[in-house]
Amino acid sequence: MSTPLKVTAWLAAPLVGDPPHLDALCEWVVSQYAVSIERTLSGSGDPLRHQEIADCPHRSQRAPRCGAMPIPIDRVKLSDDVIVSRCSSPLFRTDYEYVDHFAMRIDAGNVGPLMAETGPQTIQHGSTATKAMFRPLRVRVVERVVWFCVAHGSQSGGTKRSPQGCLRKVLREIAGLGKKVAYGYGRVAKWEVEPFHADWSWFAPSDAGPVLMRALPRRLIELPERLQGYRESFGAVAPPYWHPERYMEIVEPC
Repeated sequence: MSTPLKVTAWLAAPLVGDPPHLDALCEWVVSQYAVSIERTLSGSGDPLRHQEIADCPHRSQRAPRCGAMPIPIDRVKLSDDVIVSRCSSPLFRTDYEYVDHFAMRIDAGNVGPLMAETGPQTIQHGSTATKAMFRPLRVRVVERVVWFCVAHGSQSGGTKRSPQGCLRKVLREIAGLGKKVAYGYGRVAKWEVEPFHADWSWFAPSDAGPVLMRALPRRLIELPERLQGYRESFGAVAPPYWHPERYMEIVEPC
């Protein structure tokens, strides 16, 4: 049975960049166990099927089949290649904002061995592993990030797990949100998954009319009357949100 849920990530460190979509987080976690999942479902763990559902690391590769990852969040199939999850965009409030910098350069102690190995009298520091950089980072102090979703439970081997339990099991693998997590930014102190009284995954009620809560395809869905807080744009409605093959005409919250 599907249940509306409110998911909260309480942060213990400032956030760099934007928090990700909840369905993208779940698909990333599940992709780490894609081989064992396929072995359970098919009994063989076929590497070709594993490659089909694994996340694609490069823009030059084809996007994985939409909706292939088994996540505990409900999905709605709008066409053969467009499947949208029942979860909202991340909601958060910035208490304070500042700019930090990410710097990297080659260690001067390694210059001699590098020149001895490669032969040239100069070392390129504009690209590859020796690239030097000094990039600004938008850092925001965010207390919590909230998503609204509709999730379902599971049952296997006589063990029944609630929608909250299924989602908690996936999210406990996520230690941080945003960029530069390895450097301590966006660290998650705790996850909260609790039942919610209504489905606010796509639209939320207001006195002026329904409020758009996530990006939706412009031409594949009939928008409700008096829709508030949206704009027309061009982007993705399913993970991986960064892949060019996912891009289409959309309406998104603003």
